[in-house]
Amino acid sequence: MSDVLADAKAKIEAVRLLAWRALDAVLSMHPNGPELALHSKIFGSETGVQVISDLIGIVGVTAYDQNFPLVRHLMDALAYPIIEGSNVGMRRRQLQALFRTPGYDPLSASDMA
Repeated sequence: MSDVLADAKAKIEAVRLLAWRALDAVLSMHPNGPELALHSKIFGSETGVQVISDLIGIVGVTAYDQNFPLVRHLMDALAYPIIEGSNVGMRRRQLQALFRTPGYDPLSASDMA
């Protein structure tokens, strides 16, 4: 059980750091801002579903009690991958278009270029 909790914490921190980095890039009008924002939305929403599902696996059937908070969190988490455009659509349209942009450098968003 502690390994699942530790993994959940690490995943939440990774999402948080990516979101902060994306926000900073967008606010400073850095050219990589849009790409980081897309990755943040996709990775964050999918990780949220995964983390809640993992936590429900620890709690077991009790998690499905309507008075237990994980059910509400699960309902919210399941909506995020489709809110403001589905993650599949964002990958197919926005990210692929960005990747095909002339001069696109795949390492620039990671500051490795």
